[in-house]
Amino acid sequence: MAEFLTFLAAVLDHWVAWGTGSAIVLVMAVLDALHRWTPPRTLYVAFLALGLFISCYQAWRDQYRENIVAREVGSLAFVDLGGDFNRDGHIANPQLQINLRNIRSGLIKYQMDSMKIAMESREVPPPAPNLGGYVYGGQTTTFRANTLMGLELSHEPISGTLEYALTYWFVGSKIILERRCPSICTTPNL
Repeated sequence: MAEFLTFLAAVLDHWVAWGTGSAIVLVMAVLDALHRWTPPRTLYVAFLALGLFISCYQAWRDQYRENIVAREVGSLAFVDLGGDFNRDGHIANPQLQINLRNIRSGLIKYQMDSMKIAMESREVPPPAPNLGGYVYGGQTTTFRANTLMGLELSHEPISGTLEYALTYWFVGSKIILERRCPSICTTPNL
């Protein structure tokens, strides 16, 4: 019942805008002011019926557009952070990876717009621009960052920061979505 009342409120909102702010109302007001012409009652009824029909459509269209965005936003979820440590004594060459999951059924294409990783005050070289891939519905994909070469292991655990921004969209859709995720992560003792 609450959804129906919300729909009626949206229709009423559009209908009031139609009845008070449309070009037809302006023309009728000018004709009345200049020529003292009063439209017949059937014209008023037709005008109100047309306005009601258009208002129902506009309320539906608003909800439809909102649902499209709601269905697609958040479709590419951050699952976890992983990677390889490649340790050799007191030197390591860590390579982080971000695991992303498509929680919808459509095919998603994504691209990594920017990525900044710092470990122990050293920055990992950024990936090439527009690097990304595809993720099928319900599947997980992995985006691997560049390797940080020659990280000295003076203490453990190693801590760092990760910030990334990616753009994704459903293949065939015109809605492009963006995700910006700053994150602080700590690698476990390896």
